[in-house]
Amino acid sequence: MIAVVETRHCRVSHSTPLMLFRETYRIESARKPYWDYCCCGSYFVTICTKNRRALFGKVVDDAVNLSAIGRHATGCWQEIPAHHRNVEIDEFIVMPNYVHGIYRAYRT
Repeated sequence: MIAVVETRHCRVSHSTPLMLFRETYRIESARKPYWDYCCCGSYFVTICTKNRRALFGKVVDDAVNLSAIGRHATGCWQEIPAHHRNVEIDEFIVMPNYVHGIYRAYRT
């Protein structure tokens, strides 16, 4: 599921919601039909593991002890700017069964 932190509104021409993943998830789509995702802005992303399995690590003494997969997920998040121009990463956290992160898209 992807949620959006909107920093400014962009007008787009489509007025119907996206029908992707219909009847697969509990909502039709988390994407806003009026938002142009090419716009500059800050985006909050949550990525969950299938069946919420704790693949990324475990909580030990109130801290997350990342597994090899969790360390790989951390590295992948940190490499986002190297693979996508005009994107900066902000805060993120890898938990046992999900990743939360904020990235900023901008234009030069």
